[in-house]
Amino acid sequence: MYTVKKFANMTGVTERTLRYYDRKGVLTPSVYSSQGHRLYQEEDLFKMQQIVTLKYVGFSLADIKEFLSEDSERSMQRSLQMQKQLLEQKRAELDHVIQTISKVETMIKEDIHSDLILMIIHSIQHENAQKQWLANHVSDDTVERVFMKHLPEEERTMIENKVLELVKNIQQYYEKDVPPDDKRVQVIIEELFTCLHEVIDPRDLEELETVEFSEDSLFLFSFMSKELQNYIEQAAGFYQNNNDDENGGDSL
Repeated sequence: MYTVKKFANMTGVTERTLRYYDRKGVLTPSVYSSQGHRLYQEEDLFKMQQIVTLKYVGFSLADIKEFLSEDSERSMQRSLQMQKQLLEQKRAELDHVIQTISKVETMIKEDIHSDLILMIIHSIQHENAQKQWLANHVSDDTVERVFMKHLPEEERTMIENKVLELVKNIQQYYEKDVPPDDKRVQVIIEELFTCLHEVIDPRDLEELETVEFSEDSLFLFSFMSKELQNYIEQAAGFYQNNNDDENGGDSL
C-alpha cells in the first residue's frame, strides 16, 4: 500500500492532483484506511502510467476517463488517430500565430498604440475569413486587389507600413480632439486615398460601394473603436466633399 504522499513522489504528480483525480473519478484509490486516508496499490501505478501517457498525447481528463472505462485494446488506435489530428490542427494554429507575430514585428518600427497593434493582429488572423466573405459579394479579381495579392510581398509590406503610419497619425489627432476637417488631418486622409487608388482600380471601388456589410461581418472587418472609425469617416467625408466642389461635382 502507498500513501498519497508516497504515491505522489513515485508518479511525479502532486497530492492535490491525486485528490482531484479521485473526485473526478479518473483514478480512485484501491482502498481507504479506517481513518479515511487514500491508499494506492501497484495496479494503481499502472493506471497512473496510462493517465500520464494519455495526457502527454493530448487527451483531456474526460477523454481519459472514458478511455479507461472502455475496451482500451479496441479504442487505442482510434483514439491516437483522433489526437494526432487534433494536435496537427493545433500545430497549424500555433504556426499561424507565430507567423502573425513575425509579420507584426516587421510592421512595427516604433512604439504605437496597443489598439493599432491588436488591429493588425485581428486583420491578419481573420484575413482568410474576410476574403471568403467578400468573395460572396464581389468578383475574385476585386478580392485579389483589395488584399494586394497581385503585388510582390515587399511592395505589399511597404504599403501596409505606410497605411499603418497614416492611421497612427490620425489616431493621435483624434486623441487630441483635433477636428476631422482640420488641414493636418485632411493631408493624411489625402495620402490614404492616394494609397487606395494606387492599389485598387476605380472599378473595384465602385463594386465595393455596392456591398452592404451585415452585422455578421462586423467582427471580421471592424478593426478599431467605433469612435475612431466615425472620426476617420467624417474626415474622409470632408475630403471628398471638398474635392467634389473643386472638380465641379466629380467624385473621386
